[in-house]
Amino acid sequence: MSENKTADIYYAVKQGREPGIYQTWKEAEKQTYLFSGADVKKFTLLADAEAYLNTPNPFTIEEVVCGAHKVNNDISVAVTSSFETGRTFLLDSGEYTVSFALLEALTDYLETYLSEHLYKPSVLRIVVGDTHAYNILASYLEKWKSNLFMTTKGPAPHPELLEALYTVLHRFNSYEPVFNKYHPLYVECQKQARGH
Repeated sequence: MSENKTADIYYAVKQGREPGIYQTWKEAEKQTYLFSGADVKKFTLLADAEAYLNTPNPFTIEEVVCGAHKVNNDISVAVTSSFETGRTFLLDSGEYTVSFALLEALTDYLETYLSEHLYKPSVLRIVVGDTHAYNILASYLEKWKSNLFMTTKGPAPHPELLEALYTVLHRFNSYEPVFNKYHPLYVECQKQARGH
């Protein structure tokens, strides 16, 4: 190595506006400055920076919150999270109930998130205020998957959606469904869904 050449430096931003690997402190700082819980570390090897990003923090809990509202034949679903800005989905309810529209929007949101980010939280907490969606997330989904999406009364509704939801949830280290209609982000999601 010549004396004039500087070593490569990589900044792995694990918690920030846009987690990823940056080659200058200025770029990394943009992602972490005034960001609550920011996590950035400097490396000289790209492989080490990538490994760091893919290692979950032992106590990282991120929340995804879903709210839905039905008007006539349209269902509006808002999904937001503690790690990213929200998205609002408008679905024709001809095919889905509110519960399944909410689960489809959640699946789409998480698939998009995973395709755009290297970082995954160690625990994904999913907050919903819909009882049926909560029951599917908390117990039915695992049972139905083990029975090839068959219930005691016959095929589970929307098996393709349930399979996609099961698959995306199991790409996270663990997930925890929570029923809470009073969670601040849930209240915000309900407002977004109603205002769409």
